[in-house]
Amino acid sequence: LRAAYPYFGQKIILLSELIDANYDIRDPIGGAPVDYDVTADELEYIISEGFEKMREVIASTNGA
Repeated sequence: LRAAYPYFGQKIILLSELIDANYDIRDPIGGAPVDYDVTADELEYIISEGFEKMREVIASTNGA
């Protein structure tokens, strides 16, 4: 996305960056039910642990 939309590059982050990591979250499509559970748990963790950073990112890019 950053390459396709360089003007918005500062507004595009990976969810994993909210917890100071840099990785893609596995897409469970086509997997077993447990794969969906694992992905849901991972998303819940990242959003919970990274919520304050998410607020900071939103505030810093608001109107930019």
